[in-house]
Amino acid sequence: MTMGDRERTTSGAQWIHTSMLPPDGLCSQADVELYDMLWMQIGLDGDVGRDDNLKHAAKRLCMRCPVLMSCLARSLLVPVSHGVIGGMTYKERQYARHVAVLHQVITRQRKRTDVEMRNGFERLSRWLEAHPEIHRMVYNRRHNEQSRLARGKAGSYPVRIVARLACADSDATVEDGAENDA
Repeated sequence: MTMGDRERTTSGAQWIHTSMLPPDGLCSQADVELYDMLWMQIGLDGDVGRDDNLKHAAKRLCMRCPVLMSCLARSLLVPVSHGVIGGMTYKERQYARHVAVLHQVITRQRKRTDVEMRNGFERLSRWLEAHPEIHRMVYNRRHNEQSRLARGKAGSYPVRIVARLACADSDATVEDGAENDA
């Protein structure tokens, strides 16, 4: 399905299994060309570009979106390698996913059944709603990594012990026997 052919609405949480935009999301109300250019950073010529002004504008709009955390939860379960989704870039989403795995909210497993996907989405959504500071935490880490590289420090920013973001819901962690597939 091309970006121009995608459907815009669906009922309930069905959209987590498809390439549809989240119902009630700000991005789903935008014109297809505007969505492609702003959130997916795809130009009218079809090339993926990098425009920091558009990226920051998309992030600001995402932060005002009523479905921000559910959109982020979906993007952590069904990775998209470009664009701004859930208020984060791809690299930021990778780190947020790493944090969720460290906190045993989700597993590293990529292929999931419908039931596993729905349960993971609900668990991850609850955890993200309980921890809106995840955006600030991920942004700060990414900003520090970029500053380090700009100063000529080789390699990525060292992995630090992540502060425990405990969820009030006791069912929010993955069972100990869950498979971790890298």
